[in-house]
Formats: sequence, structure tokens, C-alpha cells
Amino acid sequence: METRILPQEFSEVRAIQNDDGVWHIPGKAIVFNVRSRKIKSFFEVIMPTALDNAKMDDAISCWNHNTSHILGSVRNKTTTYEITGDAMLYDTLPPNNPTTNDMVIAPIVRRDVTGSSFMFNIAEGGDEWVRDPDGSIVRYVHKIYEVYEWGPVSLPVYMDTVTEVTKRSLDDFISLTKQQETVIRSQYTKMKLALYR
Repeated sequence: METRILPQEFSEVRAIQNDDGVWHIPGKAIVFNVRSRKIKSFFEVIMPTALDNAKMDDAISCWNHNTSHILGSVRNKTTTYEITGDAMLYDTLPPNNPTTNDMVIAPIVRRDVTGSSFMFNIAEGGDEWVRDPDGSIVRYVHKIYEVYEWGPVSLPVYMDTVTEVTKRSLDDFISLTKQQETVIRSQYTKMKLALYR
């Protein structure tokens, strides 16, 4: 399972109170076609097709990914989502209690908290690794198997979180790239030798 936090400039998480005094938390859990900040040694871009047929029926919304502080669930319709051409938007109706109001609502209203994050699993073969001309490694996420959770987060800790699954995938890409470079160099050397015979 992987966790990502959106950069502040893309997240737009807010807390809004309606005329009946009920709070809800709208935000962006995922944005498409936007290069992430650097995650360890690579960048990531989530493609607009990544959520096609992704499982989200059991997803929950939590505060800081803490499953002891659930703000809503898709099953109960206390968190909903909408997939647009640019992003996956969410809207959560948090429980109305002093703890949630103090710990979640107040910091969002004050703009102390501005980030959103989500937890997901990539489908098998659902990502592609590319080395850009500038040498940067970019992971393109084409297919997400399941989105488990989303919600507001207080710190962008997870920009530096890379799971073992992602690390293995990146290591495989680097190893394959080195093998391809070795083969190309070997072929080039053989061609040069053949020319000078």
C-alpha cells in the first residue's frame, strides 16, 4: 500500500459549514497529469485513466491516515468522491463532536492544515518507469487497483514515503536500464571493430 500527499498548491482542502451548522470537508485526493514533488529518487505522474475501474466501495476518509479517527466512509455515504478530467474530488461529512471540531475542523478553517493525502495499491503492470532527457526518473501510474483512504493531513510527511513494492519496481527499472545500456555499448563496440577490420 502506498501513501501520497498532494502539494499544498493542488490540494485545496477546506472546511465549510452549511446553513444548518453542519460541517463538511471538500478537497482533492488525487490530481492527474501533474508531476509530483520528488519522492525519494523519482517523480510521479498519475494519469487520468488510473482510476478507471479502481475499487473504492470500501474507502474511508480519515484524519492524518489515522483509522482511529475516521471522518467518513463511502459505504455510509459520509464521504463521497467524484472523478473529473483533472482530479478525484472528495467531500466528507465528519462526525459532529468536540474532538473532531477541535482537532480537524479548527485547523483547516485557520488554514493551518491545507493538504490532502490518499492511500492506494497499484494494479499489476499498472505503472511505467521512464528516464527523462534531463536524467530524472518518472513513474507514470496508469492503473490503480484500489484506493483505500483519503482525507486531510497536517504534515507532508508522506512525500518521502516509498513502500517496498515501489522500491522493488524502481530497482527493477534501474537494473533493466543498465542491462539495456550494456547491450547497446557492446553492440556499438562490435560495430566499431567490424568497421576497422
